[in-house]
Amino acid sequence: MKSRIETLGMIKKEFPPRGDLQLFQLEKPATFFCTIRKVEVTSAKVALNLSTGDLLSNGAYGQLLARQQTA
Repeated sequence: MKSRIETLGMIKKEFPPRGDLQLFQLEKPATFFCTIRKVEVTSAKVALNLSTGDLLSNGAYGQLLARQQTA
């Protein structure tokens, strides 16, 4: 699944997975489609849903983590 991130660019840092989500810092900003927010995003931080392979914006990643903590 990490290959979905690698197609966007060189990975600078991998953050530890949190549940089914993992955040990555790229060397340079990349443009991708956030499947949660349904918009195109340009950012150096990209999250990956490890169970579905969906790409998420950093904001969507934060929203999902907040929901997990309140559940």
